[in-house]
Amino acid sequence: MHHPPEVDVADEGYLAGPQALLGSLNARAVLDALDRSDEPRARPDLVRATGLSKPTVTKALDALLAHGVVSEAGIDTDRRGPAATLYTVDPGHGHALGVQIGHRRVRVCVIDLAGAELSRAEADVGGETADSPKALADAVARTAERACTDAGIAADRPAHAVVGVPAIVGADRRTIRVGRGLPRSGEGLVAALDDALPVPFVLENDANLAALAERRVGTVRDLDDFVVLRLGTGLGAGVFLGGRLHRGIAGGAGEVGFLPQPGVPLGESVLARRTVDPDGETFARAAAGDAEALAWTREYARALAQVVAAVSLIVEPGVFVVNAPDTADGPDRAGGHTLVRLVEELLAELAPELVCQLRLSGVPHDTAVLGGAGWLARDELKERLFAAASRAPLHPRPPTPEHS
Repeated sequence: MHHPPEVDVADEGYLAGPQALLGSLNARAVLDALDRSDEPRARPDLVRATGLSKPTVTKALDALLAHGVVSEAGIDTDRRGPAATLYTVDPGHGHALGVQIGHRRVRVCVIDLAGAELSRAEADVGGETADSPKALADAVARTAERACTDAGIAADRPAHAVVGVPAIVGADRRTIRVGRGLPRSGEGLVAALDDALPVPFVLENDANLAALAERRVGTVRDLDDFVVLRLGTGLGAGVFLGGRLHRGIAGGAGEVGFLPQPGVPLGESVLARRTVDPDGETFARAAAGDAEALAWTREYARALAQVVAAVSLIVEPGVFVVNAPDTADGPDRAGGHTLVRLVEELLAELAPELVCQLRLSGVPHDTAVLGGAGWLARDELKERLFAAASRAPLHPRPPTPEHS
């Protein structure tokens, strides 16, 4: 089959679209190339990475430098030929907050535009906050202010936040559909956060954020299809299909703790109110041979195996990651491994035809949600700032001495 020759959008003679649109596409290509790199890049590197011409890359860099989203990062004198100016996404051009609202504490981290975590703060919640959305929102705001102070920025400097909650979040990401783990089931919490936080925010389910963290730094970085099972006071799942987080049409995908089961009334937890202790002590005792803890863990594993089997028969992700609290058993994580082994044995006995693999999470249970919230907040802020910079009028800076 004959294919027409490719046309370089950098060619100034290309008239298939407005020059402003071509300039925006070129600027975004340069930004994305810089963002993907772990270190500053010189102009020749960007020419190779984008496939754009040298004049086009120069024009885009000048515009992005003027906008402030890109900054110079020194001179590369090690390469052959003339010394080359190095460029990077300016980390200080934007900041975002990751927020985790848990059952016992709130955590906040500050992320810069380059994706570096600048600070982290946390606070215990309970007492008044257990039944007061306003008190909980105020605790989040105080913790965020402390994190911003530690990062050396004003509390209103972040331009975006992602708030992880133990709740079903609506498709608009501003509505709590079901919030069993929140004060008054989440009623009034969004309004209270709007009043308390000087930062625009969206909500995200905590299990979804744990799945994002697992994809970023955990055991499934090379997979497009997997399910993260987050264990705690309940059971939730973060589902990745085709390389994308699957939230469902109304945000309720992944509420596997309420899958219908024989003998369990519709709408009740499949775990029959079994709650995993925060430090995973029961799993650790089971691993050490404690008979009572082992019996409890076996029953928990049986309920978990039923969930894995049901999800496998519907979407067959192939890999299930168990994100469980297991810090009590030390660095060998014997408690978590014991739970995974028990689930695997049950599946092999009861449903050998299933194609699924279980893995213990590579992300600590107590920081998975916060990590996912921070990365998602940074990525969403990046998209907004990169789009704004790419659409900006491409007026070059005043001439400066060329290094490459």
